[in-house]
Amino acid sequence: MQLCIVVAVVASLVSADFVSVQPAQFAVAKFIGVLLSMSIVVAMAWGISASTVANINCGTRPPAELMRQLHFWSRVHVGVWLAVSILIFTCFDWPQLIKVNWPVTGILGDEIVLLLPVIIPLLLSWATFHDIDDCLATEPITRGEYVRARVRYLLLPVLLPMLSVSGCLDLLEIWCPQGSSSSWTVVLRGLPLLAIIVTFPILLRWLWRAAPLASGPLRRRLLRAARNRDIHFSEIMVWDTRGKVANAFVSGLIPWWRSVLLSDGLLELLTDEETEAVFLHELGHVKLHHGLRLMMSVVVTVSAAVAIVWFGGETARTGDAWILASFLMVLLCFLTVGRYAWLLELEADMWAIHVGRCGRRRYFAALLKLADGDEDRSGWLHPSVSQRKTLLGLPQATADAWLQSRLRKTEYLLLLLPWFIAMVAALARM
Repeated sequence: MQLCIVVAVVASLVSADFVSVQPAQFAVAKFIGVLLSMSIVVAMAWGISASTVANINCGTRPPAELMRQLHFWSRVHVGVWLAVSILIFTCFDWPQLIKVNWPVTGILGDEIVLLLPVIIPLLLSWATFHDIDDCLATEPITRGEYVRARVRYLLLPVLLPMLSVSGCLDLLEIWCPQGSSSSWTVVLRGLPLLAIIVTFPILLRWLWRAAPLASGPLRRRLLRAARNRDIHFSEIMVWDTRGKVANAFVSGLIPWWRSVLLSDGLLELLTDEETEAVFLHELGHVKLHHGLRLMMSVVVTVSAAVAIVWFGGETARTGDAWILASFLMVLLCFLTVGRYAWLLELEADMWAIHVGRCGRRRYFAALLKLADGDEDRSGWLHPSVSQRKTLLGLPQATADAWLQSRLRKTEYLLLLLPWFIAMVAALARM
């Protein structure tokens, strides 16, 4: 979900720099079209929520089947939201309406208004999805609390860095209106982005209200596991989800900024031994430099999307082209980055079991609990428990050879992808 939000926000902000200087025709009609398009996303969310709540209340279908159906329709909803965003920014000329027809002035003023057709359908959709959470939760929360939690976990970690960079660039344009092409100004333009990358773990801790894991046997156990394997990070953090999320991940590329985050739901669900097994999986990501490798794969994929427009010639460098290229990046990420992340998860599994020696039985017991007992449930970035068992059930040498072969092929594909797309775009222009 966060990748889709990143793409939607970036495409929206970039498109504003390539709008025509001429006012859009039929402005009022296009504005009404924007409102109707946004309502499609909200209406679909309401339909998914209403049907799911009805099925839960009937109690005639197994909970696992209902959850699989909900995951499927949630993905369809995200796809419709992205498609509607493309429609609003291309067919209804939303950037042109905001920048030319009804200009909004001030630092970040036009950026915030520009993002409203992207953000408002999400907020209203989350408000309708609260009904599902209300049926399933043992400790229900209000609709406002539910929406605020989704904003804090999903939207603000993307929106705040993007708007911060955009605001810094606006200030730079005000201070140096004539120096945008000088070399030192180009360097200054990159500094906000670098600052966001470095400080993002701190921002995430603040947004997610994460606090250091309390002193006790579990903390000593996890710190000892990291120390014995010579893996460094700044802190083990627990983020408050009111028990609704059971997950763990590593945030930050620089050791003294890096944190290992465990959700409160995970700590409630797993035993200390199972928590250590999941923690060792996260240490595997650190030891094998998966964060850096995955970030580079995203950079390469973005470069491939940019190459389509850049090598398409001057006529292709329009706002609509950049929007379509940004959403093409989503497709490329699903085909390449998703597959790469899937393989990196398996590599972290192997490290946790064969190097971290977390114990195969307790590791799979932990994974099965996190998957709500569904061995076949998989995601875009994560293989299912059954797929993990199949690989790790092979002899270590065989499994390692298979995995490293797939990783090398995927990395070669990622390296060649921008050059291949650039060549195709250049040839198509001839």
